[in-house]
Amino acid sequence: METKVQQLYSNQIENLIFDLGGVLLDIDYTATLKALADLGVKNVEQMYTQAAQTALFDRFDVGAISPGEFRAELRKLSAKNISDAQIDAAWCAMLGDFRKETMHLLLQLKSRFRTFLYSNTNEIHVPVFEKMLAEQLGKKPEDYFERHYYSNQMGARKPNPEGFLRILHENNLPAERTLFIDDTPGHIIGAQAVGLRTYHLAKGEKITDLF
Repeated sequence: METKVQQLYSNQIENLIFDLGGVLLDIDYTATLKALADLGVKNVEQMYTQAAQTALFDRFDVGAISPGEFRAELRKLSAKNISDAQIDAAWCAMLGDFRKETMHLLLQLKSRFRTFLYSNTNEIHVPVFEKMLAEQLGKKPEDYFERHYYSNQMGARKPNPEGFLRILHENNLPAERTLFIDDTPGHIIGAQAVGLRTYHLAKGEKITDLF
């Protein structure tokens, strides 16, 4: 029986690029919005969503500002005297659990495809979710992926083309034989613009439904 990916792309796919949040790791943006609002950060629901965000968050995602500068900007938006620890806890409230069945499948897929990770993330989140991966599954990113790419280390974030093009170039990946999987429609459009094959993982869908 053909898998969903085979039905869509026959056997043309040789490489897989996965998003992290909402694909491999459960994400609850509302948890962070509520936590920041509870700390007195004003208008946070207009500043930060899955689909779009203000320049502050974009700059943090590409490593243009440090965690200290990010915290200082949030502190300016709050009417309360909030600590670094409070800000970090609120900012990380969105991070849920790794999807264990999905992560187990990734280990199998690694023997059939070249696998990569590309995540829009930041210097506060990275050590937290890497620690969660170790605690929940006893693994590191390199156990699942040939290479993992974080936007804050690359200086580029989805959906902008430079991040996608860098991954393709550095790993000699033909775009037409590389499938990018993400849960954000705008990121899918950005990947398609550079020639990548794509799959939008809709709400409620899992990677285990595709392979």
